[in-house]
Amino acid sequence: PLASPSSWWTFFRYNASRLPDWDSLWYIACRDLPSTCRSTRVVNGLSLLLFVASVAVVWWLKRRREPNFRRWTLVFPIVVLFLLTSKVYSPQYGLWLLPLFALVLPNPWAFAAFSITDLAMFLTRFRFFGTVEHHSWGWPQWWFEAAVLARAAVLVWCLVLWVRRRSEPVPGEIDASGELASAEPIPDPPGPGADGSGEPAARASPRLLAGPLRRPSLAALAVVASLTLTGGYVLKARCLDQPWDGRQWTTDCYNDIQVVYSLRGIADDRSFPPRDLEYPAGTVFYVGAAAQLTRSARGFFQANAVGILATGIATTVLLGAMAPSRSRVLLFAIGPPLFLYAFQNWDVLAVALTIAGLSAAVRRRYGLAGAAVGLGAAVKLFPLLALPAVLLVALREERPARPALGRALAGFGSVLVAVNALLFAISPESWRVFWTFQTDRFPNPETSWFMVARHLEGMFPSPAWSASYVRFANAASLALLAAVGLVACWAFLRRRDRPAFALAFVLFAAAMLTSKVFSPQYMLWLLPFFVLLAFPWYAYVAYVFADVAVLVSVNGYFTTIAVGGDWPHSLAILEVFTWLRYAVLLWLVFLALRLRDPPVVAADPVGTDAVARRSPSRLLHSEPGSG
Repeated sequence: PLASPSSWWTFFRYNASRLPDWDSLWYIACRDLPSTCRSTRVVNGLSLLLFVASVAVVWWLKRRREPNFRRWTLVFPIVVLFLLTSKVYSPQYGLWLLPLFALVLPNPWAFAAFSITDLAMFLTRFRFFGTVEHHSWGWPQWWFEAAVLARAAVLVWCLVLWVRRRSEPVPGEIDASGELASAEPIPDPPGPGADGSGEPAARASPRLLAGPLRRPSLAALAVVASLTLTGGYVLKARCLDQPWDGRQWTTDCYNDIQVVYSLRGIADDRSFPPRDLEYPAGTVFYVGAAAQLTRSARGFFQANAVGILATGIATTVLLGAMAPSRSRVLLFAIGPPLFLYAFQNWDVLAVALTIAGLSAAVRRRYGLAGAAVGLGAAVKLFPLLALPAVLLVALREERPARPALGRALAGFGSVLVAVNALLFAISPESWRVFWTFQTDRFPNPETSWFMVARHLEGMFPSPAWSASYVRFANAASLALLAAVGLVACWAFLRRRDRPAFALAFVLFAAAMLTSKVFSPQYMLWLLPFFVLLAFPWYAYVAYVFADVAVLVSVNGYFTTIAVGGDWPHSLAILEVFTWLRYAVLLWLVFLALRLRDPPVVAADPVGTDAVARRSPSRLLHSEPGSG
């Protein structure tokens, strides 16, 4: 300021006179409420007033909740509130919060939510600028503004977390007594047992998730699932007015529901059940009912979306009732739309029925559990792999187990056979389509079978080689799955301390490893088990990263073929990520086999303490201290 006062003052003069940035809440407010922004001076004054007032309110709330909180941690809410109230906001401002998350709010879920919404804002921002410049690749402005509002909501949530969180010492920090603070937590002293015996209560193992959430938490989870699934629907619904011309295969307008309507004859054939649907009987009935109720592409899409939304919410609530960790349930509540937005599919219906069957099993309603899994297998085949887990729960929980096993098998078989028999009786041709289509189809590009065929094709130039390879892949994939399934069932029967739900996870993963068919929505199969089983957080991150990498690379491969580009290079990239996903799935199977039920302290009839190992299905509904 002494050498050049005018240059020094330029920064302040420029920012005082500039209009609100696109990324700020003030831009949205000024666009939708122009009376609020009569001039930049009004905006400057209001933003300063809101900033000072909000900092004072947050400081007062924190001091009221924790009078002796570490004052230096105020830097986190101050920065957050500045970002929320300032009219100036650039994408790189997210860097300001990175060290503060590590020092003040080391909550991985809050950091992940902020990172995702900030990235969404970054992507939609520049796509929206394409619309401003009248480019065809531009995105609507409301997408960008929705991302800005979502990021603001996450920042407000971070403020709530900071206020509610008790301050933790940083290693090397000098506390009030002049001593170095320790980062090690002080263990709680043992207290009386919940049964009033005076014995110390058993400490819950971090590997076990048990106990229902409170109803407000379930309601919050349902709201989150509704918003995210609705967002996935909105992203796809904008494409429905576009005539199908083949370009949808290489854009985000592609989804299975639209393909079924446009390419599988739903738009032209009003017969029931629909013809030429390469899906199991349950899905054929579901799609046929939606087609009979609607007479347009948009109506058909909406009817299917209602079912997907309802079952997605139901699955989230069921998982919330079975697991105590709200953050783990959010993995499922938020996860599916990341994939459904591109490949909206009926797998979520089968997932809901699978989780309903497992939930019924832990409540000892084995007939209902078998029926739910059987109906799921009628919609998509993979839920039948959950049946061994239901039987394992019955085998461990019931003495004698034979009636429970019989009820589960009867419920499963009766429903599965009834749905298939009904379709076969109405239209044998419609029933056969699924089996013939799956038997004759060549392996998907994102499978190991396709990659092996790619390298073997030059060795077998005969035109009949492809058909022979398909038959070999059919037999080999079924044999491998059967072998892995038998070994897994034997391992879980031999060791009673393995969680019963882990068996279903292993079998699902084995199907994904051995099948010649793989679609991006298959990742939904394993998502619920990251809630029900105590996998480490980095396992979930690795799984999602590998699947997203394959999703992006396979779409890039198809796009390259469509435009006549260098498809061998795109295929090589796809192969790298395909094998990476297989490696991650094998690692997850290894982790699942290592999971153990924790020991639970129980009193034996003589009065001495004994250590009993019980499955998560029993402990899900054990009363504290019941032994």
